[in-house]
Amino acid sequence: MRNRTLGLVLLGVIAAVDLILIFLAMRPDPKAAVAVANDKPAVYTPAAANPSGKPTPQAATAQQISLSLGEGPTALTALPGTCAAGGAKALLSTDNGANWKTLEGPAAVVPRVNVTGAGAGFAIGAPTGCADPQLFRGTDELAAWGAGVPAADTWFLLPTSPAQINGPAGTKASPCGSVATIRIAPSAGATAATLCADGRTLQTDNGGADWAAKGQLPAPHAIAGTPGENLIALAGADGCAGLAVFTGADGGTTWTKTACLAGLNPSGPVGIAILDTTAMATDGNGKTFLSTDAGKTFTAVA
Repeated sequence: MRNRTLGLVLLGVIAAVDLILIFLAMRPDPKAAVAVANDKPAVYTPAAANPSGKPTPQAATAQQISLSLGEGPTALTALPGTCAAGGAKALLSTDNGANWKTLEGPAAVVPRVNVTGAGAGFAIGAPTGCADPQLFRGTDELAAWGAGVPAADTWFLLPTSPAQINGPAGTKASPCGSVATIRIAPSAGATAATLCADGRTLQTDNGGADWAAKGQLPAPHAIAGTPGENLIALAGADGCAGLAVFTGADGGTTWTKTACLAGLNPSGPVGIAILDTTAMATDGNGKTFLSTDAGKTFTAVA
């Protein structure tokens, strides 16, 4: 009797063990469940379609117009030309951009012009090939140029490939790298901002020895001003049949769209400048806009 009882107990234990094993075998493996969840394909959300069907704004692909404002109604501008073919062209306005007079250029390549006072200014010029750039002082109320002297630590952008920037730290490769360098916005000292064709803005505080990344602009075309004070730029923008104006804060860390300059040609060279509360934008066709409120609003003057 005792043996029979033990046998029944053993059978019961075996049956219980079998049930436990079956339960464990059928229970889902938590690791397997996680693996399945992680194996799901990533969801890709394509960019929204352009409902207007209009072309997407494009960035400039080369250095743009140099434009400088003086006290009163004086403005000086230059199409820089290229190292390979020259072709620089300088123009002067004495009525806030309403009319422009073509000047005899100081060199085949003119990457920068700057008004320094009443009837005074300078241009950076170089021969075809861009070797030995020099500084030329404006004479005869900026209608002519004196003999060239070494440019030394003056800020300017040489349209070599890749571009080079000259500043207080000497001539250095542009921080834009292989991407086209559109323009630099220099200050009177060791600070300057650089605008790259991919929209990056970078700033240096030590004459170009080092550059720090700032904000980014859509479809960039031009930049000007003094980093840390007034930075202003031209860039393409959806809904603007021309180029939009952006103002930059904190050295270009943040950018705010302020105006649309309808009719300003985004397919050719353009330039922008700011001096105190006066700002001006122009293109290679002579189309010019003027602002008297630091770039918030503009009026077409030519």
